[in-house]
Amino acid sequence: PRMVTESGIDFKVYMLEERGDTAKIDGGEYDDQNNFCFSGSAPEILKFWASASFKLDLFSDDYEVYIGPNLTTVHYLRSQSEVAWFYSQLPWKTKHYKIDPFKDTCLMIETSDEYRVTLQVLSINYFLFLTTAASVLIFFLAPRLCRNQFFHFTTGISLGVVLSVLILTFLVQRKLRVQWFSWITLLYSLSLYFITSTWYNIKDYMSTQYLHWLVGYLLTSGLVSFAIIYRMGAPTNPRTINLIQWTMQGMSLLGIYFSSYNQLASLALVLVLVVWNMIPEIGRASCRERV
Repeated sequence: PRMVTESGIDFKVYMLEERGDTAKIDGGEYDDQNNFCFSGSAPEILKFWASASFKLDLFSDDYEVYIGPNLTTVHYLRSQSEVAWFYSQLPWKTKHYKIDPFKDTCLMIETSDEYRVTLQVLSINYFLFLTTAASVLIFFLAPRLCRNQFFHFTTGISLGVVLSVLILTFLVQRKLRVQWFSWITLLYSLSLYFITSTWYNIKDYMSTQYLHWLVGYLLTSGLVSFAIIYRMGAPTNPRTINLIQWTMQGMSLLGIYFSSYNQLASLALVLVLVVWNMIPEIGRASCRERV
């Protein structure tokens, strides 16, 4: 470790700068605080899908983690956690912390157990790459997909399964006579909890104990959604179809923008697609012929 001074305060820091850099901390009798920092590199177009992360190897769950752009922020979060009781109660406690490879990031870990922190750097994160590719594909296929009945049914059923949580919370609101504003807060809290809890406990939910409940929920909500969509039919109004197309293209542009930590490059790609889409079809056909 090295000593780093910020805001007039000296901090002992483990600098992890290269792929595979590791810091091993021995356990102790009392909770100990250790700082780990990463220095981001300059954004490059060739690192469009680059990513980085801190991996924590720790056998127990008795630990607290605070992350921020510098040591001052990290220790401020630590001080605030003492009065914010819910900080350590979040359901998405993890041991893998994604960071921006182009920005400085610091991590503080507080525990009495032995652990190891490793810096992982990927030149090409394939999840980000596939997100960009899928978003670009959806952007160009949106005019066709929004007029495809099979697409309407599959999308409607998927949304019905997800939005069934809204119906459940509404019934709870009516039963408990909760005010509308409180219901919105309840909906947000429950949705956030269910999504994050499901993501980090998906293996447990796929076990034999919960599998029949999961399958039953998906089948029931899926069949109800299918019946509603079948009764209403696919949209035929040209303006409605245009709104669906623009919504799909807007979501795909957001996917492209957030599929890279090099957000200046991803924004440039978004602008290129928007400009290309605004060119009349005759002009685009002429450009394809010249290419």
